[in-house]
Amino acid sequence: MDNIRSSQIISILDALSRVIEIDRASAVKRIHEYESMSDKEVIKDLSMFIYNNFKNDSELYDYFLNLIRNINPTLIPNTDYMKKELYKKFMNKKDSMTINDNHKIVCSSLKQIASLFNDEAIDYVAVGALPCYLACSVPLSRYHDDLDFMVNEDDLESVKTIMENAGYIFNDYRFPDLDEFHEMKTNTPPHQVIAQSPYNDFHIGFFTFVRNKDNSITTTEYLQRENNGEVIVDRLERNYSPLGTRLRFEDEFKYGGVLIKSCSIEEVYNLKGTLRRPKDIADMEVLEKFVDKSKLKELRQNTNTKEIKKNIPFEKGMTM
Repeated sequence: MDNIRSSQIISILDALSRVIEIDRASAVKRIHEYESMSDKEVIKDLSMFIYNNFKNDSELYDYFLNLIRNINPTLIPNTDYMKKELYKKFMNKKDSMTINDNHKIVCSSLKQIASLFNDEAIDYVAVGALPCYLACSVPLSRYHDDLDFMVNEDDLESVKTIMENAGYIFNDYRFPDLDEFHEMKTNTPPHQVIAQSPYNDFHIGFFTFVRNKDNSITTTEYLQRENNGEVIVDRLERNYSPLGTRLRFEDEFKYGGVLIKSCSIEEVYNLKGTLRRPKDIADMEVLEKFVDKSKLKELRQNTNTKEIKKNIPFEKGMTM
């Protein structure tokens, strides 16, 4: 263990000893064990120790987590991220949350975020089965881990500000550095652009698109690979015609007095027919009676064209 890290750990334990009782022999043993551990392992162990002692004292909790993060700040985005990970480990909210509570969260979150996006003129589309259920006034029946939105890449900086002001932890992994890339391979994030609740597993996932001059859209998916110690980013683009865009991504409905811009029921039904997971089949059975068969047929005839652009350069404003 290098002298700088050793000094940091001793300083942290010394500060802890001023507010809680720490057995000196245990502290010495912990320092010795840390000598053979990576920064990540040390940060994890100390963070769990802090959680167990201070989770009900927000000031001390934040103070010591910040000290621990400074052992290697490049590993941890911020202390909010640390709190989220610790909460997930010790308080699995997904397991303890009732399905009724989950439905309240997803519905109120959809209404809140759509309202904020409308106020700021964000170019967005709420996607997935959830908005279709609400548009058809169908009661929710299963657990929902997240909400999904398509957002215009030009609006991502504003989306970041909106989500952080709403209390979420926002991360954009489209253009990761090498450490982030390796972490993504080990722990694949559910979305490359994501806003995570710091209190439970609920998150908002974002898919990106470009709005073309004829009002059609091109969806963008970023594909990362490593080459000679550098992260290379390619982009898969799916181009929809103006008609294909209207058939898929230009529905609207009101929920709780808020206008929700959403994908069409036919788009969700068609997509789930290709995925065929148990939850997709269940959603198809519920939504089938609301599907416009002629619109579905037209949608299936109006497919997208695909193109992969290699080695996309990072440009200012493309990521946060």
